[in-house]
Amino acid sequence: MMKRKLLFGAGKIGDTAYELFDEGQVAYYVDNNADNVGNIKNGVEIISFEEFIRIHKDYDIVVSVGKNAALDVMKQLKDAGIEEFTTYQEIVTKLKRPQNKDINYLECCERARKWIYNNSIKGEGIINNTGLPKSYPEVTGYYIPTLINWGERELAKTYTAWLCSIQHEDGAWYDTEGKAPYVFDTAQILKGLLAAKQLGMDVDDNIKAGCEWIISNINEEGRLTTPTKDAWGTPGICSELIHLYCLSPLIEAGKIYNNRYYINMADKVTKYYIDNYREDILGFGFLSHFYAYVMEALCDIGQTDLAREAMHNMERYQHDNGMIPAYKDVEWTCSTGMFQLAITWYKLGELEKGNKTFEYAMQLQNESGGWYGSYTMTDNPNPFDRNKCPDYFPQSEISWAVKYFLDALYYKLKSEGKWNTK
Repeated sequence: MMKRKLLFGAGKIGDTAYELFDEGQVAYYVDNNADNVGNIKNGVEIISFEEFIRIHKDYDIVVSVGKNAALDVMKQLKDAGIEEFTTYQEIVTKLKRPQNKDINYLECCERARKWIYNNSIKGEGIINNTGLPKSYPEVTGYYIPTLINWGERELAKTYTAWLCSIQHEDGAWYDTEGKAPYVFDTAQILKGLLAAKQLGMDVDDNIKAGCEWIISNINEEGRLTTPTKDAWGTPGICSELIHLYCLSPLIEAGKIYNNRYYINMADKVTKYYIDNYREDILGFGFLSHFYAYVMEALCDIGQTDLAREAMHNMERYQHDNGMIPAYKDVEWTCSTGMFQLAITWYKLGELEKGNKTFEYAMQLQNESGGWYGSYTMTDNPNPFDRNKCPDYFPQSEISWAVKYFLDALYYKLKSEGKWNTK
């Protein structure tokens, strides 16, 4: 008979861990915080460590705290002579192993559409991720062209109206928490507003203000700076080269408004980064999600030869099944990074390479219609081994993965001559 579970940790991860089990499977929560003991959470009593010691042999133990805290709890258990337990991270990693299954594009697409509606904030935009269910301006912005391509015009209008309402007086847009302005975020929103013009939306002033603010952050050399990089994570995850992904809306706006200055400034930034960072562009040196931004950007600003050279180098990291690691030296993968790299291959006319990676990433789709940020490639990886265990939103579904899935499918169908524009 299967034992019931003791969830060691009654916080946010404990909530998420509870959802992994059928009703009645979780017997108790365990928590070191005396203030929580005796409370009820999800209909389950929270007990003390002392009570846990008394009864633990009758249950399966699941350490349900974050990675850093898990090490302390695991030591606490071992110090108490308890060696048999598992962690929430281990359970999730096993559940997320990709399955070799037949792909039904229609079903995947419908699940993705439902995910978008289920995770849009009424009257606002798309959430950041399921762990931070607040509207994310940047991603809401670059969702708009995707929604229009897939016929979701009313939702695109809602997103557009909300974005216009939260633009700051200087023309910038801020992060999810509204703490700081970002050049990158502002540029992605401009992509959405430019697309929204075809819906008859009055966005010209917003676009021009956004363009002017971005340009105000270009220095004399052509480097595109940003007021803060806090959201980029630690060095090695992201790169300033993603600012190449900010240039296509400047070029498009320059053509629409007959403003050569916008185009000239975009060209200046392009020259700066290619002249000074060519080797970094050609080398897969940071998270595939951010590296793919650079690859697609090169296609969008007319630097297809450089994109082709870089993507040729990327082929050495593409496995036979299409999987591409999140970093060049790890054994886990980034869902959205694979969709984005597939898009780049489609834009370069490399249909076969794009299909391999696209189809692998599709197999990772959750029943909800969304994707976690990252997935393991190995069986039973140590959850604390960075090289083998995913650490890019491994337990949260990220909104941008759904966007790039739909974009990849769109470019795939266009490449195959199967896209129906009606």
